Amino acid sequence: MPDEWFRPDEEESGPGEPCPAESVEGPQENENPPSRHADSEETPISSTTSGTIRVLTDDTGPSVVVGHARATGASASSHHRHFPIWILGVAAALVVGLVLGTFITQSRDSTGAAQIAPRALVPASTSTADMPYQGKVKAIGGVKATASCVSDPAVGSRHELVRYDAKYVVDDKPETAWRCNGSGEGQQITLTLPHPSRIVGVGMINGYAKVFGNVDLYPQYRRVRTVRWTMPDGTWFNQDFTDDDQDLQKVMIAPRTVKGDITLTIIASTQPGSLGEPTRDSVLISSVQLYEES
Repeated sequence: MPDEWFRPDEEESGPGEPCPAESVEGPQENENPPSRHADSEETPISSTTSGTIRVLTDDTGPSVVVGHARATGASASSHHRHFPIWILGVAAALVVGLVLGTFITQSRDSTGAAQIAPRALVPASTSTADMPYQGKVKAIGGVKATASCVSDPAVGSRHELVRYDAKYVVDDKPETAWRCNGSGEGQQITLTLPHPSRIVGVGMINGYAKVFGNVDLYPQYRRVRTVRWTMPDGTWFNQDFTDDDQDLQKVMIAPRTVKGDITLTIIASTQPGSLGEPTRDSVLISSVQLYEES
């Protein structure tokens, strides 16, 4: 069979025809299929790649489009002289095209969901291992703490020297605290467990929960608004805090065995409660607790 029956015109695709050499990513369910008909009798349907059989689908079902050469001048008269051969050539081409088109269409029908419209499957988690712990808890004792920032000692209202080392966040005394001058954002407290533990939750007092006489020091300083808890394996979660709440604010997590240090990083803090007072431009944390199953 002559090559000219499968060779398209050396021109670009008509409007609305996708180029077969280009790949299209993502689902195409909402796009209108390209027309398989020419705009007029003078505009032939052509394939952009020589010898390519393309399967197009419209409202009437799949159809086969075969590239062909434009018949003009002497070539056209030659076609008239060999009319029966021309008919046989076209018929044979259509038969071959229909067979191949049916095969291609069936292949796409059986695998189209994976090839044309891939979808990331995110099954809803029903495993209790992924759910926050809901039972009774107890604070883990013997936790050690160090910090990336510690304010210098200050003289208290009773003229005593007040220290603000990181160890005061794990001494179970709300009136003592770790302190860092400024907003504290980006500063870290590293918590070292005495032994591998199955952690089910964390808790923190997000400010200076100390009352002297009738003076409440909590609202005078900055309070922590958000922290990030980072586990030894690099996984992390954020905890947001309610301002003006001086109690331990807890959050339960899915139980996990921890071997190593847990890092607490300050993400955000409030403005000082006493504006214009330099000694109050500090962030303090009175208590930090790690919980295990009771």
